[in-house]
Amino acid sequence: MIDKRRHSLDLSTGGTLLLSWYIRYNPMRNPDKWEPGERQPPPAPKPRRSALVGLLLIVCLIVGGLILTHVLGAAARLQDCALSGRSNCSADP
Repeated sequence: MIDKRRHSLDLSTGGTLLLSWYIRYNPMRNPDKWEPGERQPPPAPKPRRSALVGLLLIVCLIVGGLILTHVLGAAARLQDCALSGRSNCSADP
């Protein structure tokens, strides 16, 4: 029969039995038994395609708004000229 006390203190096997006993029966261990897992690689950055599409949409809306104000301003000037009774009105400013 093998004496367990003798093997738990035997350091000739590299101390693995002593280490396993220490890990299993150490009263000072953390009671929640949380052990950090392996380090995960950082997550890949999210693609910025959606941000670029949003930026392009905003730029298109701004350019469209500027064109619309220019066209409506020219139409307003033409109407003001025609309503004042002039006959040589042009759409150019």
